[in-house]
Amino acid sequence: MNVSVLAGMVSTGLFAVSHLPMLLKAVRTRDLDSYSLGYLALSNVANAVHSV
Repeated sequence: MNVSVLAGMVSTGLFAVSHLPMLLKAVRTRDLDSYSLGYLALSNVANAVHSV
């Protein structure tokens, strides 16, 4: 496994883990207003850049 594959795996794991608190809060409160539109947009842009 080379460094770029390892970096991709780490970044994917961090991306997934970063969404857990927001997701758990939404499930617990059943309130989707807790989702930050700016955060979701920024993370999707970051994923698009990462995939290129």
